[in-house]
Amino acid sequence: MLTRTFAVRLLAGTAVALSLSSCASLEAYLQDSQQPVATASAPQSAGDWQTLMQVAETTHEKGDSRMAMLVYKRAHSQAPDRKEPLMAIAALASESGAPREAAQAYRKLLDMDPEDLEARHGLGRALIDIEMPLAAQEQFRILVEMHPEQARAYNGLGIAQDMAGDHPAAQKSYRMGLALEPENLNLSNNLAFSLILTGDHREAAAILEQVVASPSATNQHRQNLALAYGLAGRDTDARSLLLRDYTDDIAAQSVAYYQDLRQGDANLQPSGAARNTTAE
Repeated sequence: MLTRTFAVRLLAGTAVALSLSSCASLEAYLQDSQQPVATASAPQSAGDWQTLMQVAETTHEKGDSRMAMLVYKRAHSQAPDRKEPLMAIAALASESGAPREAAQAYRKLLDMDPEDLEARHGLGRALIDIEMPLAAQEQFRILVEMHPEQARAYNGLGIAQDMAGDHPAAQKSYRMGLALEPENLNLSNNLAFSLILTGDHREAAAILEQVVASPSATNQHRQNLALAYGLAGRDTDARSLLLRDYTDDIAAQSVAYYQDLRQGDANLQPSGAARNTTAE
């Protein structure tokens, strides 16, 4: 599961003096390409893009993502050489379920600075969301080469490899990440899920038991452990675990599904939440 947050950091001492009192007036300002930038009701002079960033952040916090994106894009048009507007556009696009737009913004950032690790990682995540695992692998391999000490790069690489069907390579990547961060629940979860895909249900269950024992464990982790139990034929354990989060009917349906999987009467169709695409 992807968690995408972005806090706009402005230069210290930047003044915030906004006279754009409503979304309607703001949208009219943004859409009127003939209106001069410096007016009594618009952000002023050299600091325009910074003020627009603040307007966009406030708009986003109020729940209007569409308007926030328009303002971020206006900030980018006023300061095309600044990274902050592009990063905000990419982050908001990812959050809003628009990975192609996010990928485009991340690529522009990498054109500006090929060593921007956040942009490289963001592009890899976006490519995973677009279901382009080979392209995603390329980005995460670059990250691994640039910073082999970063566990999240191995996590992203493993996910892309799993998506491409190369589960042994994916498991190797997850293990390399875990060698750097042994307590990383996301890496452990993803390794276990990859092991489930290759039929190593007992090892997957052993790993997930440790994950679920953590105070930070989530419903997602318990679901994966129940799946590992079910595929290993441990229906009672699977049902008991499922009852921590679901009704008896849902638990019974899930156990029946696991039985069908074991008998070859169903195909494993994991949800997107089965893996964690962040390793922070």
